[in-house]
Amino acid sequence: MVLVKLFIEKVRLCAYNYTIMISIVVPTMWKFAPFPDFLADVMESPWVSDVVLINNHMDVTPQHKIFNHSKLKVLDYGVNIFVNPAWNVGVMHAKSDLVCLANDDIIYDSRVFRTVLDSYQMNHGCYGISSRMSVDGDLELIPALGQDLFGYGQLMFVHKSKWIDIPPQLNVWYGDNFIFDLMIKYQYTNYIIKNLLFYTPHAQTAQHANPHMIQNEILSYKNVCEHYGMISLHP
Repeated sequence: MVLVKLFIEKVRLCAYNYTIMISIVVPTMWKFAPFPDFLADVMESPWVSDVVLINNHMDVTPQHKIFNHSKLKVLDYGVNIFVNPAWNVGVMHAKSDLVCLANDDIIYDSRVFRTVLDSYQMNHGCYGISSRMSVDGDLELIPALGQDLFGYGQLMFVHKSKWIDIPPQLNVWYGDNFIFDLMIKYQYTNYIIKNLLFYTPHAQTAQHANPHMIQNEILSYKNVCEHYGMISLHP
């Protein structure tokens, strides 16, 4: 009888722990050489339940051990579906309630997962980073209240219950703006992950983008804000 009770308790704890893990969604064009090795390390974190990798450039997919990892799910549509649609489909496939939306050209301290899990509350919106904040202490979360949010969407966390698909007219840009501004509209508080050590060369995938496409998405986001009744607070 005691053994049965211990077994039931063990199952209960395993189920509970699974609900407080994080899914990672990351689209990739394989342009950042350290990415596969870093992803292999991230998947060893006990706080990561699964990684949904959207392969947007199958022709240059490397041979790597990550493809044998039980936590990895690869979505390959044969074409580049772009980052925002990839986030939409990735969140749909994510196993955990808390989802990390990550760029494929950033290396960061994976202890951030524990910090996010320990801090998240249902009245919170999204969490992200600021590339222009100095690192001067331990990891902490501070409300996003007018600070410089450059790079916020390079590593961002959101709860699946609050997710609304990024509109289809936004393919490459403004996906993080949409999520951020939508949280404000629904009166959630967004946060900055402060003192996170990370490295990124910035926009390895989007740096050669068509200027005409950029301009179209700027105009599209203005229309999206009007449609959803949002004020864009994340420049």
